[in-house]
Amino acid sequence: MSSEQPVAKFAARRPDWELPQLQLEQLQLHPFDALEQATSRQPCPKCYDCAVPFTAIPSLQLPFQLSIITHHAELASKNTGVMAAILCPQQVQLHSIDQMPACDPAQCAVMFPSDDALLPDQLNLQQLQRVVILDSKWAKAKELNEHPALQGMARVKLPGCPKSCFWRFHTSGVTDEGVCTIEALHLLLRALAERLPDPSPRHFDNLLCSVLL
Repeated sequence: MSSEQPVAKFAARRPDWELPQLQLEQLQLHPFDALEQATSRQPCPKCYDCAVPFTAIPSLQLPFQLSIITHHAELASKNTGVMAAILCPQQVQLHSIDQMPACDPAQCAVMFPSDDALLPDQLNLQQLQRVVILDSKWAKAKELNEHPALQGMARVKLPGCPKSCFWRFHTSGVTDEGVCTIEALHLLLRALAERLPDPSPRHFDNLLCSVLL
């Protein structure tokens, strides 16, 4: 009998799409007992706007401010960027492109795989004050990337061709490469870890708790 675990298949419209296995033993996560012991959901009157947890969970400190921008035609409720705002309330802001905070473009970087995008090890961390993630579908993200509010900012992309380890719907004809927002942030921070004051590449693993539980 084969010892291999079955690979999960999710979408009838994409029967060929497979979910890669996540190596949980390689993650260093803090206990999330309060979430694991929860027996029901608690409704929030503001829904996805407040990003406030109803129970105690570990929080993280990021080395920069983070703007997570969703296209006005899309719902934040479908985006994993909400989880980053819950886990990192002091550094993460969820907003539209029209609410982009005033900042020096030379001190900002947009995560977008353009032809001239830098790799993480090419970023000047002493100068980097804010990272922008476009938390939208590919067509909308390209539209946001061209917005005047992001002009003059460097683009940064992840090395290689990462593939998501979590369920995301992939439209037929769209590449299977790519990760969700919370994964993109986690991979960026891991790529920068050796140049941060806390050099542990596992320091930011708790970002993935939101898609594990």
